[in-house]
Amino acid sequence: MNSLKPSPGPQTLARADVYAVLVALIDEAVESLANGNQISFGKLGSIAVNLKSEGSETEDRITTSLIIGAMVIYRPGPEIKGMLNNLKFEKAS
Repeated sequence: MNSLKPSPGPQTLARADVYAVLVALIDEAVESLANGNQISFGKLGSIAVNLKSEGSETEDRITTSLIIGAMVIYRPGPEIKGMLNNLKFEKAS
């Protein structure tokens, strides 16, 4: 996994300030996702909780006990989606 590296040139925010904002964002995101909300990050995309469950033959048999897992789904924004659509692949030697 690669880490994003800061761009060269003057930095207007200290590393600690950026880290503090990201920690606060995570705290808010966890609470919001737990409440069933989707979170939009503008051009970056959005995240939401998705549930996996077992099926039921009739609606009256649907209960929370059928839920077998939850995961966070990321939906990329238009620029990232465009990049994904334009990727070129080649076999590694």
